[in-house]
Amino acid sequence: MEFYTLNEIAEILKVTRKTIMNYIRNGKLVAFKMGTNFRVSKDSLINFIESRKYIPK
Repeated sequence: MEFYTLNEIAEILKVTRKTIMNYIRNGKLVAFKMGTNFRVSKDSLINFIESRKYIPK
């Protein structure tokens, strides 16, 4: 399984690290704490992106 750091996720999504932390705190993005750092699995990232799709009516 592949994991990303919060900085890598922030770079991929073009948002700040603080925004990523807010997503995690609000339960929108699933993360794992490994030691003192958070990691986000590739599956969690894909699920997060899929859940944010905009489908016009």
